Amino acid sequence: MLTMMTNTALFQGIERKHVEALSTFAKVVAYAEGEPVIVEGDPTRHSDLLLLVSGEVDVGARFSPLPNAMMFNLHTISNELFGEVSLLLGGKPTATVKCRKPCKFLRLDGGQFFEYCRAHPDVGLELTTRIAAVLARRVVHLTELMRDKDLFA
Repeated sequence: MLTMMTNTALFQGIERKHVEALSTFAKVVAYAEGEPVIVEGDPTRHSDLLLLVSGEVDVGARFSPLPNAMMFNLHTISNELFGEVSLLLGGKPTATVKCRKPCKFLRLDGGQFFEYCRAHPDVGLELTTRIAAVLARRVVHLTELMRDKDLFA
């Protein structure tokens, strides 16, 4: 578990003692090809942080809340970190994550993650800054996609 965590961008360079402590509320979960990991708008979804350690996923979101709304494929901005929006905002997932191939994830309990970050502000600031950087890159990418005239044709 520790090696898997330190091989992720989120935990690279974080002191071993912190990664070991965080690993106590992480578990490995596996999903089959085609299986949804996160479903957009799912009110039962826990606010956990998911780190993809193997496999490939597609990420998509609907243009509107209507059931027949077009699904917008965001797979080009997917990386190893998922669930961060609902974790940070405490709400429902804002996108669907589905396995393109069989996948393994590290699932970190969101509540315990935040408790640890509060109790260890230096590492907490570093980890939340890294999560914010992922979100910022996604916003930049989405802005670039929105400029693409073919997207809405």
